[in-house]
Amino acid sequence: MCDTHRKLRTLARLIPALALAVVIILLLTSAALRFGDTTKSERRPGGRVYLAPPPMDGPRRGERPVGFSGIWRQWYENGGLCLEDSYVNGMQHGYHAVFSWRGGKKEEGRYAEGKRDGQWAWWDDNGEVAAEGTFKDGKEWQGSFQVRVRRLTCCRIIVSYAKGERSGPYGMWHLGSRVEEAWYDRDQRVGKEVMWHGCDNGAAVPGGKAREGQYVNGQRTGVWKWWDIDGKPIGEGYYKKGKEWNGVFVGWDSEAAGMPLCHGYKYALEYYLNGTRVAHEVYERARQKEECR
Repeated sequence: MCDTHRKLRTLARLIPALALAVVIILLLTSAALRFGDTTKSERRPGGRVYLAPPPMDGPRRGERPVGFSGIWRQWYENGGLCLEDSYVNGMQHGYHAVFSWRGGKKEEGRYAEGKRDGQWAWWDDNGEVAAEGTFKDGKEWQGSFQVRVRRLTCCRIIVSYAKGERSGPYGMWHLGSRVEEAWYDRDQRVGKEVMWHGCDNGAAVPGGKAREGQYVNGQRTGVWKWWDIDGKPIGEGYYKKGKEWNGVFVGWDSEAAGMPLCHGYKYALEYYLNGTRVAHEVYERARQKEECR
C-alpha cells in the first residue's frame, strides 16, 4: 500500500512538468507553422500585403468581398503597390492601375460599368511607354494596345487598331527582345512578316531569325524561308493562294508549346509538290546548358 502511495505522489509531482512540456511543444509548433507558411498574408486597408515572393505575373489575388464598393488595392511582399482598382457594387468602374514590383507603372486606364473605356497606356520594363490606345464600349478602337497571352507569360504583344479594326504594325517581344514583326490592314495581315526564335508557338528558344515571308489579303504568298536556332536554312517553299504549293515548309511542333526556356524545341518538315504533301519529317533538338541565357 505504501508503494502505491509513493507512486501516486511521484505521478502528482510529474503532472505539472508534463503539462508545461505540452504547452511549450504547442507554442513551438504554432510558431513554426506561422513563420513557415509562405502564403500567409495580413490585411491592409482595402487589400492585402503578400509575404510570399510574387509569381511572374504579380502577387496572389486577394479575396474581394462580394458587392464591394470603393478602392481595392493589393501590395507586393516588399510593400510596393501592385494594383489599384475602383469598384461600384462589385463591378469595376473608374480608375485602374497596375504597378511593377520595382514601383513603376505597367498599365493605367479606366473602366465604365465593367468595360475598358477611354484612354489606356502600357509601360515596358524600362519605364518607357509601350502602347497607348482608346477603348470604345470595351473594345480596342484607336491606337496601339498591349495584349498578353496566358500560355506565353514571358511574352508581350503590341497590336495597332484603327476604328475598331487591326490596322498598322504588330509586334511580339520575349524577355525584352522583339521576336515578331508584321503588319495589319483592316483586320488582315499584309506585307512582310519576320519571326525570330524566342516565343514561336511557346517554344522559348532565343536566337536568330526563324521565318520570313509575305502576306496578301491575309494569306501567305510567294516564297517563304525558315531557319533553325543555329541560323541554318531548313526550309524554303512557295505559297499559292495561301496554301503550300511547292518546296519544303516548316511547322514548329505543337508538343513544344509551353516548353520551358532552353529545354529544346521540335519542328516538322513538310514536302509539297503542286499542292500535295509528298513527305513529312519531325526533328527534335535539345539545347545545352551553355546555350541558355
